[in-house]
Amino acid sequence: MKNVILQFLSLKSSGGMILIIAVVIAMRMANSPLRDLYQSFLDIPITFIIST
Repeated sequence: MKNVILQFLSLKSSGGMILIIAVVIAMRMANSPLRDLYQSFLDIPITFIIST
């Protein structure tokens, strides 16, 4: 199983496939009874701090 995952991740198209799957999951959650859970997930604050 580990070899299959590593082989998939080595493909150039694997990033695009993962992105499409994530978009489909997000669209299904946003248009389902789970929309409140999805919206609360989107409302989680995320902060990026860059120090020099």
